[in-house]
Amino acid sequence: MQSETDKTLHAHQERNWLVGGAVAVYRNGKLWQDHCAGTLDPGAGSAPITPDTPFVLFSNSKPLAASCLHWLHGQGAFDWDDAVARYWPEFGQQGKNGVTIRHLLSHQGGFPRTPPALTFERMKDWETSVQIIERMPLEFEPGAAAYHPITLGFALGELVQRLDTRSISSVFRAEIAGPLGLSRTSLGEDPDLSDAGPSIHYLVPEGSPDRQHRMGFIPDPADPSRGTLDSECCAQMNHASFRAACVPAVGAVSSARDLARFYAMYLAGGTLDGIECLKAETVEEALRVQVEGVDTILAETYGEAFAYRGRTLGMCAWEPDSPIIGHAGGGITFAWLDTKKQLTMAYLTNGFIPVQAQYVRSTEMRRAIVADSRA
Repeated sequence: MQSETDKTLHAHQERNWLVGGAVAVYRNGKLWQDHCAGTLDPGAGSAPITPDTPFVLFSNSKPLAASCLHWLHGQGAFDWDDAVARYWPEFGQQGKNGVTIRHLLSHQGGFPRTPPALTFERMKDWETSVQIIERMPLEFEPGAAAYHPITLGFALGELVQRLDTRSISSVFRAEIAGPLGLSRTSLGEDPDLSDAGPSIHYLVPEGSPDRQHRMGFIPDPADPSRGTLDSECCAQMNHASFRAACVPAVGAVSSARDLARFYAMYLAGGTLDGIECLKAETVEEALRVQVEGVDTILAETYGEAFAYRGRTLGMCAWEPDSPIIGHAGGGITFAWLDTKKQLTMAYLTNGFIPVQAQYVRSTEMRRAIVADSRA
């Protein structure tokens, strides 16, 4: 009998909310549901989505990047309240010397908006991107909740490299993806996966107010204090050169099966199937809500109904006391863990849709998974 989860996935395809998509669910640490629908691209002859299809994660990349710092914390490399500049002195310019690693991981660093100098072309060059981050001034005092769409990734990545010497993509591959068997997941710089996934398809109708999805993602030339996530952003992220680079905040790729397993590792306290990736005490602190309330950046776009209400050290909570912790990615991906129901899920698509439809799509999928868990 077809599950409610599978029915919902195919219903979303029929509504043109995705060209192709996949959803995977772990229950009590084991793969429980694994469904696919649609194709890599529109039109006859396009290859079908499979359980191994790696999707661009957009901001669902951030938990993967954060996991590298979580691993380093378990190795005793730093304390949460150490200043970032202690390990990366150049970061301390322009008043950022008071930003701690805790601030950074929980989007309280104070430098959220993508500067105009950090173009898509420059994001492909690590050294240039890092130098731009170093020269950024604070917009908010450290401790203010303000989502960092792009800047967070380069800051996390450079900090990992200063602590370990390896690039963040190498640390993730060696210490997280490799041990967990996440063969279809990468933080970048992986030629086997950079060309393997579907393109991102911009499905927002002409005339929709969501044609420019504002969240400080890429500076808007007409108003550099704001940002857009629009069809041009999607087109840029489809370029092979962008996918081959390491852009840790938004450029990771993963299959739904892999991403659900990644979250299952966190739900299990860092050890899954006898494989310890992270220390239990690190995971406990990493999943604890650090800051509560409406996010300064996201609230401008989503309003209270769609903004996360709490930030952990790498993920988000629906409410400060919610058992549901996870992340969304650019309106095309969605993943979470539920500590009460012992479920983790990843819902990945290649269709960028209007903001309200994104909210409905994710809510309907969660309700379907919960319904199946009660059956």
